[in-house]
Amino acid sequence: MENIRELTVLQYQQETGINKDKILYQIKKGELKAEKRKFGKQEKWIIKTVVKPTEKTLFSNDKPMEELKELESLRLEVAEIRGELKGKNELITEFKKSQEQQTEHINTLKLTCNLLERENGRLLQIKAPQQEQSEQIIIKQNSKAQNFQEPQEKNPQELKIDLSKMLLDRGLEIKNRKKIKARFNKQLGKRGISKNEKGNIFISSSENYEDLLKI
Repeated sequence: MENIRELTVLQYQQETGINKDKILYQIKKGELKAEKRKFGKQEKWIIKTVVKPTEKTLFSNDKPMEELKELESLRLEVAEIRGELKGKNELITEFKKSQEQQTEHINTLKLTCNLLERENGRLLQIKAPQQEQSEQIIIKQNSKAQNFQEPQEKNPQELKIDLSKMLLDRGLEIKNRKKIKARFNKQLGKRGISKNEKGNIFISSSENYEDLLKI
């Protein structure tokens, strides 16, 4: 009397030593009796093989069929659990790898921030002396601007200011300075506007010339 055994493709491969692709080919051609069964979310081929009474296997005739089926079911469950564990281990490995990448990215950002802070400090150190020099230049320019005034008048309200030097101090372009000087030339003798022997125009410090200084 022959007994029917049910094996997964992996179990059949382990017992027979036949390549997995060849086993699937034999199933497709009908050379092996097999059917698909669902185990959880997976479907697996179950191969039905015949065991002769003379064969020495775990499924010998002295064991009841119920025990054989139960043992086979346990084998399938173990195989399924091993597959699930393998999948979970792969997920854990991927998660650890992702954490390592995130840590490396954070460390890179920290290093970049430190480098930026150092560079910012270096730039501030370079900028400070330049700013101090600029302030000194402004002070010198202001002191020179005071010399623009002609001290010939005792009354501060009647002090005269050199128009050319004042426009130069304001940083105006040449074409704009020429336009403004032309306006003041037309107003000579009025509103405290005068010209010396060298042709320099002087204006009163007490007058408002905003209408003539417009660009």
